[in-house]
Amino acid sequence: MPGEAYRPEESVLTRRKAGYQQTTRDFAEWSDRAEKRIVKVVVVLLVALVVSQTAIRIPAVRSWLTLTDKWEGIPFQKETPST
Repeated sequence: MPGEAYRPEESVLTRRKAGYQQTTRDFAEWSDRAEKRIVKVVVVLLVALVVSQTAIRIPAVRSWLTLTDKWEGIPFQKETPST
């Protein structure tokens, strides 16, 4: 209004700054949530890797999980020292 005094707190720059700060807070919250999800996914994948690598060392599980042993020629057998 023509008779009102200028209030710098209501200036366009102040409103832009407030909007920028809100956007920054929103992004920080979003990135925190995304980071937590990424960490959870990485942990789950590492656990799955360890479990699968451990399970594949058991012959019964290995034959159930992979077809490679069936397609090999003569299966490898460890030589036992003769006594």
